[in-house]
Amino acid sequence: MLLGAGRAPPACPARTRPAKNAEERVRDREKRIVHILLVEYHAAFQQSASHLMDREADLEVVAQVGSVREGREKTAEGA
Repeated sequence: MLLGAGRAPPACPARTRPAKNAEERVRDREKRIVHILLVEYHAAFQQSASHLMDREADLEVVAQVGSVREGREKTAEGA
């Protein structure tokens, strides 16, 4: 005999929550923004990568630098 045979599966909490309205979804997305310090030596690649990341709603490039040293300095400043 199978365990749980004849019983309904337990309710999934994610399925029992009421649907969020558009305003709540926007607020949730705003909370989940990833701030990026972009460290890249090649200027053309740095610009391209930054452009692609800026197109994403949940990514924000907060600073761009060309070396690890500069990246550490920006981090210390609180980029």
